Amino acid sequence: MQQLIPLAAIASILALAFLLTYAVEGKPFIFGANANIPLSDTLALGALPVIIFFAAIVSILWHLGIMQRIVRWACALWRQARSPI
Repeated sequence: MQQLIPLAAIASILALAFLLTYAVEGKPFIFGANANIPLSDTLALGALPVIIFFAAIVSILWHLGIMQRIVRWACALWRQARSPI
């Protein structure tokens, strides 16, 4: 069981990184594939699309009831970790 936790963590990080590449693909969609974007290295076009994309995914998961299960599971895991032995 102890070996599965790091593998699951690595898999979830890779899945999240793959999912966030869709946020990066939005720049060429909005500004054009060959457009010279002078603000591409700023916060407005660097971090905010990722934040908005992540917020949209979380709100969809909340609406479907998946996020509630994830939060309940994380709370149970936290309680187990914090309980005295």
